[in-house]
Amino acid sequence: MRLDLQQNIELGLAVPSIPGGPLQVAVLIHLKATATNEKDAKDQAVFAGDYEAKFYYPPEVSEEAVTPLMEASDYQYVLVAQAYPLAMTHFRRELQVLGMDARQLPLGLA
Repeated sequence: MRLDLQQNIELGLAVPSIPGGPLQVAVLIHLKATATNEKDAKDQAVFAGDYEAKFYYPPEVSEEAVTPLMEASDYQYVLVAQAYPLAMTHFRRELQVLGMDARQLPLGLA
């Protein structure tokens, strides 16, 4: 079987509704793998997993300080690069438990 991976990664900044609460950044990683029988393309299995990483800032950090950072691709990369390997390791292990050979799936960002 051939295994194809699709991924969608979202970043979001959560501002607390309670004054003095910490800002939070969430990294949402949506993974979807499709296993296709190479001899019969109609024979497919689809696996999906959603993973979320949360990063909390100290209470003294303001939204005005974090917003420009969230717009910078380097900063976004640093956040995603911390969450992605853990999400992909878990997803690969789940696929392997189901009998799929998921060794070719990446563990890190390319």
